[in-house]
Parts: sequence; C-alpha cells; structure tokens
Amino acid sequence: MDQLPQGVARVNGNGATGGVGMNQLLILSNVMLWLLNIFLLFAVFLIFRQFGAVYLHSAEAIARDGIRLGAAMPPFCGVRYEEGTVLTREELHGVPVLMAFVSPTCPACRQLLDDWNDVYGKHCAHIRFVLVALGDEGQVTQLVGGKQLHGDVVMDNEGTIMTDFKVRVTPFAFVLDRTGVVRGKGLCNGEQHLEGLLVKLGRYLG
Repeated sequence: MDQLPQGVARVNGNGATGGVGMNQLLILSNVMLWLLNIFLLFAVFLIFRQFGAVYLHSAEAIARDGIRLGAAMPPFCGVRYEEGTVLTREELHGVPVLMAFVSPTCPACRQLLDDWNDVYGKHCAHIRFVLVALGDEGQVTQLVGGKQLHGDVVMDNEGTIMTDFKVRVTPFAFVLDRTGVVRGKGLCNGEQHLEGLLVKLGRYLG
C-alpha cells in the first residue's frame, strides 16, 4: 500500500474524503430545513393573527358583534356608579338611547371618556346616554380617573350585561330607538365614532 504524506487524507474514487463528511453535511442540511420550517410556521402565525385583527375591525365583524340590527334590547339590571340606584331596560323605554360599553383595561376606553361629556352636551336634550363599565366600583373608579361623567354610568360587576348584549370588544356602542330596537352599532374610539352612530339614529328621533 502506498504511504501518503502526514496530514493528507485518502480520496476515494468519487473524489470524496469518505462517508463521515457526507453524513455531517446531511445532518447540517436537515437542521437548516427544520429551522426554516419553524420560521415559516411562525411567519404564517403572525399573518393569520394580523388578519384576525383586521377582521375584528371590518364591517362584517362589526355586523356580527353585538346584538343584531333590528333586534330589541335585552332585559338588564345594573347599578349606577356612585349613586347605587338601579337602572333597568324599562326605564329607558320611550326615549332614544346611546349605550356604550367600556372596560378598565382598555386604553381606547379612557380616550372615549374624554369625548363622552362633549357629545352628551350636544345631544342630551333628546337622547339618553348610558355608559356600561365592566367591573366593580373600584375598577370603575380606576377607569373614570376622577372625571365627572354625564349620563347614566352603570357598573357591570359580573359582565352579564356585556354578555347579554353580545359585546366582545370595547369600546363598543349601540344606538336604540324609542322602542328599544337597535338602529346602529360599532366600535367607538372617540367623538367622531359616537357622532357617526347618532347619525344612524336621526330618522328615529321624531
């Protein structure tokens, strides 16, 4: 057998240095393929998550959220914040209503409260304003942040009112005519959205 100089590997007939190097290459390529697949799965997850966020803001999603347009307001019973008196559906019968739902963990809800009193001042003469806040008195106090809110502020301690109205995201609002029928609904992040909902109630004010 021919002796090779020290440090020089014997090459087989195919020009390879042997099976060990090829096995290492195959293992490395498989690892890279797995990492690529994991990355692609993560990217697909992010894409579907983004589509979900867009869907929640789409007209179709809003139409599905909340009790349907043309449906009657469900029965409810809520305790007014600070006053401690009870507000029911029967008390709202005979007057158009703007009813908004907010929660203490929702930053957009705090922004909505900044515009609530302004919109109330423009329309309170012919529309009843009801703000349903998810949580107990302590949580609602944290949400209100010392503001003196106008209209009826109702605490939804157990989330039952929100559930009965089929509200999944906040801030969300309904406008109801004098008979308690839903005439408009949607997300409401500020004055512009509230005014837009009130426009849908326009022909039912007479």
